[in-house]
Amino acid sequence: MNKGLTITLITLLSILTIGITCALIIFLKTDFKFNFTEIGFNSLSTKLVEEKEISELKDLDINSNVADVIIEEQDRDTIKVELYSDKDVNHSISELEDKISIIFKSKNEINFGINNKMPNIKVYLPKKYAKNIKIDSRTSDIKIGNLKNATSNIKLTTGDIDIKSIDIVKINNQTGDIKIDNANELVSTHTTGDIKVENVKSMTSKLTTGDIRVNNVSDIISEITTGDVKIQTVKNSMDITSTTGDVKIEDATINKNSKISSGTGDVKVNSTTGCYVEGSTNVGDNNIKNNDRKSDVTLKITSRVGDIKVN
Repeated sequence: MNKGLTITLITLLSILTIGITCALIIFLKTDFKFNFTEIGFNSLSTKLVEEKEISELKDLDINSNVADVIIEEQDRDTIKVELYSDKDVNHSISELEDKISIIFKSKNEINFGINNKMPNIKVYLPKKYAKNIKIDSRTSDIKIGNLKNATSNIKLTTGDIDIKSIDIVKINNQTGDIKIDNANELVSTHTTGDIKVENVKSMTSKLTTGDIRVNNVSDIISEITTGDVKIQTVKNSMDITSTTGDVKIEDATINKNSKISSGTGDVKVNSTTGCYVEGSTNVGDNNIKNNDRKSDVTLKITSRVGDIKVN
């Protein structure tokens, strides 16, 4: 057998063994029970176990272990909370002095089956809602509608996050994708999954494994270990650090000193305005065209292994 192929197979088997071992350790340390009697896809439960309508607008505090969280806007000026589950759960909706507390703890049992229905929390908030939404969940998909005046703090172990509109959002997510249509400020720490943002003024992200896709951003600070970064438009500044992966910017208007640093990967900026570009690479081509040498603003691009191309 080819020596290179042998090394590759040994490496893959080692990674697989480590992954299985880590998974077993995690499951042994938790109380999850799995029922494989049925194989299929989950749907949302429609069995209402508790509901409450609250007239005073307060901060929202959601604490759950296994339940999808759906937060939508409504025309009414009250807050409505609905809890759904086909399983026995410990649940409560409490109106405290400074917040509304929602606790939803299902039994640590996950059934994989076509008849299994995912517990879920539904909250309806006024469109004008300008308080804070705190979500702490272990396994959830989280969806937030058009709440452009609200702020949110999300801590999630496993699941996807989908936000239509928010003022400020801070996210700590271990595994899952993040999708945001509109936000004034996004701060995220993310282990595994993709980040997709349409429009954001200020974005700070730290991602271990996954891709970052941004349509429009004014200021971005991004640190990514493994994955590609693709941005359509940067309107003010950027500080992007990539260990392994390509960085591609379509249109960059730079008004203050910025930088792109790549370990292994190509850097391409199709159009720049208002800056002098300084590029250097240890292994690769360095191609910078139409540079504005009179600008007081510098975009510094460095790459250890990869090509740099700037127009």
